[in-house]
Amino acid sequence: MTFRDIYLLGHYTLEPGTNAKIFFNKIRDFWAMRLAQPITEKFELKVTIKDMQQRIVGGAKALFWQHETAQGLMWRQWVFIARGNLFAIVSTIDKEQEGELLPDVSAMVASFQALP
Repeated sequence: MTFRDIYLLGHYTLEPGTNAKIFFNKIRDFWAMRLAQPITEKFELKVTIKDMQQRIVGGAKALFWQHETAQGLMWRQWVFIARGNLFAIVSTIDKEQEGELLPDVSAMVASFQALP
């Protein structure tokens, strides 16, 4: 089983006087943990935001996390806010197909742009 998807999870705007960095980071962090939850619960993992890496996707700071499941799937997720839109890119790749498919997934993530 292999899939790669991009999700638009919502659009966020700031109230006057709101600190944008704090506001957007809280939303990104919440959704990064929420997307990881099915994996962390199924495999009884203790994952926090500190376990996720920051990566740049589409000019935004994304939280990246990956985990190899017992079924031999590699779960990867990138969660970020660009232009006020919350995006999640999720990929699962069979370990056997990793060498063939990971370059395509990496290229897809690297080419992402949030258009106005």
